[in-house]
Amino acid sequence: MRLGGYILIELVVGSALATGGGATAYHLARAAVSTDTAQAYAAHVRDRIATSLGSGSSESMFATPQSLLPLAPPAAVAPPAPRPRHVGTFLGREDHVLLAPIQAGRVRRARFNRGGSSISLRLDFDTGARASFKPDQTNLQSIPRKEVAAYRVSRLLGLNAVAPSFARSFTRSELAAVLSDDSRVLHRRYLREVPFGADGKVAGSLAWWIPQIVDATIDGFLVDTVEGIVTWKRYLTLGRPIPERARQLVPQISNMLLFDFLIDNMDRFSGSNVKSSPDGKVLYFMDHALAFSSFTHGSDKVRTYLKRSQKFSRSLVDALRHLDEASLRAAATRDTGPYTRGLLSEKELRGVLGRRDYALGYIDELIAVHGEEAVLPFP
Repeated sequence: MRLGGYILIELVVGSALATGGGATAYHLARAAVSTDTAQAYAAHVRDRIATSLGSGSSESMFATPQSLLPLAPPAAVAPPAPRPRHVGTFLGREDHVLLAPIQAGRVRRARFNRGGSSISLRLDFDTGARASFKPDQTNLQSIPRKEVAAYRVSRLLGLNAVAPSFARSFTRSELAAVLSDDSRVLHRRYLREVPFGADGKVAGSLAWWIPQIVDATIDGFLVDTVEGIVTWKRYLTLGRPIPERARQLVPQISNMLLFDFLIDNMDRFSGSNVKSSPDGKVLYFMDHALAFSSFTHGSDKVRTYLKRSQKFSRSLVDALRHLDEASLRAAATRDTGPYTRGLLSEKELRGVLGRRDYALGYIDELIAVHGEEAVLPFP
């Protein structure tokens, strides 16, 4: 590969880095070799550039393509060690413990959730558990299988901010029979916008019910308002300190921005969609039914929000580096209940992988300039 691939990589990566294109170098290298080899090689080139610049020989280094040929390729990089399996928890309890009562329970009461453009119901089970059910519906901005996919991806990344969720179907009659009196006024809308199948069933996402949520705030401002955005953006800018009062919340906002970019969640900053615990200390990542586009660089909105952060969690970035196609595909195709074709389409899967690469390119470019300690200050 030395005469074919690495010389080409040296040329394009070296040229990109010479003009400050760290992310470009990363993507070009990754297109030709494995992730780890590309990262190692990009770092190798950066070191050579830094050395040359320090000795005042940048012109000779980039004067002709031949000046790049002496660069030897890095030694083969061993595959990263497998990450320990993450045991998903939510509010201090393991996912399977929270899900069991709503997976097997029978619905004894259904009530429409108010607010928002999509249809969702609060279901109470005979097991004493409660869940939010978002059925398939004609509103194309609400695709429930994506809620389950978002939960699965969050656990692959070691995040515990998404409530446990799974796919389940109900019949029209079993829900109508237990519909609360105050919700019957919306029953016609339910019948009109929910496409029941020939068997009378509708599939959807069933998520464990978070007992109490409030709109998240930072320094007295709602996180998703202009004032709130200006505040947390300042704290997530390199070189700017984070005051003690915000040190618990700011890393969670950074995690949310990176997670939203990975799944291309365009609905987060659409108004009252950033929630927290009543004490304001824990963010909940909710409402992902509009996520998972096929855009490999993300939609303009989520890309803009990602770049409002220059500080990230070391463990989350490490998990992102380990997120491979096999694990992602397994998460999207196992235990999918009524969604027999899986939770994500082939284009949606490819979109996630493309956004993974883009996000890592952005972060690695920051690291190349400012160093790991500055860019990855959060655990």
